[in-house]
Amino acid sequence: YIRGEKTMTRFSLKSVSLFWLIIFYSFFSQTHAHLIDDNSGTLNITDDGAYLVISLSIEFFRTINKDWFSIQAINNDRNEIFKIVKKNITLSNSKQEFRLSGLMLSIESAHEQEMPLPKNLVILGRFESHRDGSFLKFENDLFYEGCGAQVIKMRVTDKGIGVSHNFDLTPENHYFEIPLKAL
Repeated sequence: YIRGEKTMTRFSLKSVSLFWLIIFYSFFSQTHAHLIDDNSGTLNITDDGAYLVISLSIEFFRTINKDWFSIQAINNDRNEIFKIVKKNITLSNSKQEFRLSGLMLSIESAHEQEMPLPKNLVILGRFESHRDGSFLKFENDLFYEGCGAQVIKMRVTDKGIGVSHNFDLTPENHYFEIPLKAL
């Protein structure tokens, strides 16, 4: 089972790397460093999955549950938020929808408030994608009814073919098809 050990070592190394990335991110989010802009995200496609980091305004979630007005309330309902994210943020191809796993949530508070109120939720996760087919479809249905323009700026990078794409998601145009072959 040497092959199994090699796979386990690779998996363990990735797990440790992800762990340190999360610790690093958590530390800097506590010191108010901005690692990602508001209403933006990245999707990095690799041979073993697609890694998502997206920052969404708390307003995207308040329309679902008006009680999410405090960091405490959001922390208490993390599992419900994860279900909402898994239902509304998807990655698929023509054959299947890929599972979003390893979800983590970081709450960014508005710094100018005396009592810190949640401003953005930063969501991290991994889609178990495969390179079958000619494209992947990324879709986000988390938009709220309100005034003002709602735009989520996304960047997709596929290092396997050396291509990056930038696109905007809006309530009217809430998905993007990502080619998996160089054009």
